[in-house]
Amino acid sequence: MATYHNICATGLRRNLKNNPFALMLLTSHEKLNYIHRRLSIFALLFGLIHGIGYIGIAVADNVHYRLASGMYLTGYAIITFTVVIATSSISFIRKKYYEWFFVLHHLCSIGLLCSIWLHSQNAAVYMKVCVSLYAFDRGLRILRSFLNSSKFQIFLWDDDLIYLRGPKPKSLFFSLPWAAGSHVYLNIPSLSYWQLHPFTMVSSPTGDYVEMMIAVRTGFTKRLAGHVKKSGSVKQVLHEEEGKLGLESSSCKSEHSEKQPSSWSWSPTSLDVPSHQMTVLMDGPYGPTTNLYNNYSYVLFLSSGVGITYTLPLLKDIIQSKSSKTKKITFVWSCRSKSLFVAIFNLLKELMKDESQIQLDITCHFTNSYSYREIPDIQFISNKNLYLRLLDGRPLFDHYLKSCLEETQGQTAAIATCGSESFLKHVKKNVTSCVTTSDDLFQHYEEM
Repeated sequence: MATYHNICATGLRRNLKNNPFALMLLTSHEKLNYIHRRLSIFALLFGLIHGIGYIGIAVADNVHYRLASGMYLTGYAIITFTVVIATSSISFIRKKYYEWFFVLHHLCSIGLLCSIWLHSQNAAVYMKVCVSLYAFDRGLRILRSFLNSSKFQIFLWDDDLIYLRGPKPKSLFFSLPWAAGSHVYLNIPSLSYWQLHPFTMVSSPTGDYVEMMIAVRTGFTKRLAGHVKKSGSVKQVLHEEEGKLGLESSSCKSEHSEKQPSSWSWSPTSLDVPSHQMTVLMDGPYGPTTNLYNNYSYVLFLSSGVGITYTLPLLKDIIQSKSSKTKKITFVWSCRSKSLFVAIFNLLKELMKDESQIQLDITCHFTNSYSYREIPDIQFISNKNLYLRLLDGRPLFDHYLKSCLEETQGQTAAIATCGSESFLKHVKKNVTSCVTTSDDLFQHYEEM
C-alpha cells in the first residue's frame, strides 16, 4: 500500500503547474505531465490489484463482515475515484466533454486524497504533503489569474473562428521563462467564473501582445462566439481604445507605433468583423522554456487548421533568432477555413520580409470545395531563399518527409506536428514508413 501512496503523491506533484521539479530542472509542464499520466496508470493498476486482492482474501477466509468495515468502504471510494479519473481522462471523452472533465478531475482528485488519508494512517504524512501542495498550487494560480486580469479584444472572424488579442502576462510568483509554442489558461468571468480553458498562443515572448486563434466548437468556445456576435459590433473598436490595448489597425498604426510596436505589421484587427472587449483572467504561460528547434539543421513543420498556432510562432522565432543553427525550414499547413487561410497568408507573407540566411519553403494547402484562386490577393510569393506556395487539396506528407530526409544527409533534423488526433495518426504512419534507423530525426506531436 505504501507503494500506491508514493505513486499517487508523486503523480500529483508532477501535474502541478507550479511544480518544484519544473522550477529546479527548468523543464516544461508538458514533459512532467507525461510522467503524471504514466504514473496515474500505474496507480490505477496497483489500486485495482490491491483492492481486488483484499476482497478476494476476505471472501476466501469467509469473513464477509469485513467487506462492510471502515477500511473496505474507504477502499471502495479510492477505486471509484481512480476509475472515474481514468475514464474521464480518455482522449475522446476529455476533448468532447472538457468542461465536465475539468470539474470531475479536480473533485475526484480531492476525494481520492481524502479517501487515502482515511483509509490508512500510514498514508497520512503523504496525503498532508499532497493536500498542501495542491492547495498552494491552486491558490497561486487563482492569485496570478486575478493579477493578470486585463481587457482583451475578441474578434469573430467567421462562425467557426475567434481571434483574441491583449496584453502580455506578467512574470509573477515562480513563473518559468517561456518560449514560442506555449499556452495559457483563460477564464472569462462574464461567461463563467469556474472554467479555465487552455489555448496555444500565436505570439512569442519577443512580441508585445498575447494573440490566440481559437476554433469554435461546442461548450465554452461556442458561447464565446455567440456572445461576441450578439454583443459586439464591427465599428466598436475606437482609436482611443485601440491605443490603450495596443490594438491599432493598419490605418492608424503609424500614429501609435512608437508607443506600442505591434507583433505583426499586418494586424488582424483591421478586418471588418464583429468584435467585443471583455475582461479575461489569464494563467500562464505554460510550455517549453526554450525553442529547441533552433538547434537542428533541418526542421519540418506540419500542421492543419488551428494547429498552426503552435508551429507558426516557432517558425517566426527561428527566423528572428540570431543564434539559430537551422539551415532550412520546410513549413506545410493545410486549412479548410477561408478566413483563417487569408489571415495566416498575410502573417506568412510578412515573415517573407525578414532578412534571414535560413532557406524557408512554405506550402499552404487549401482543402475547401473551391480553389484558393477564387480568393482575392492570394498568390505565390518568392524572395531570395524564401518561398510561399499555395496549392489546392490535401498534402502528401510522405513527399515532404522523403524530401526532408534526403536533404539532411546525416545532419540533425526535427519534425514538429500539430493538429487533430486523426491528423497526427496519419502523419505518424507516414513517418514510420519513411524514417529508417540511420536517420537522426527528432519528432514531436502536439494534439489540439
